[in-house]
Amino acid sequence: MQQNIEFERCIDFLVRMIDKYGAEVLRELEEEKQNKEEKEAQFPEIQNVNQTVAFSCIFKSNKF
Repeated sequence: MQQNIEFERCIDFLVRMIDKYGAEVLRELEEEKQNKEEKEAQFPEIQNVNQTVAFSCIFKSNKF
């Protein structure tokens, strides 16, 4: 019973936060995505470097 009450309070809080900040967060995420796409279009070599670094980190961490 107590767990249900606490769970419902948590859900109510999350709903209020989504209502209050959801649109702003989505707008920021869309801006970040658009900026990343513009940067990749402007500097396509950056994408290759990021992929190489990611692969290198994975390769080193697995000690192949």
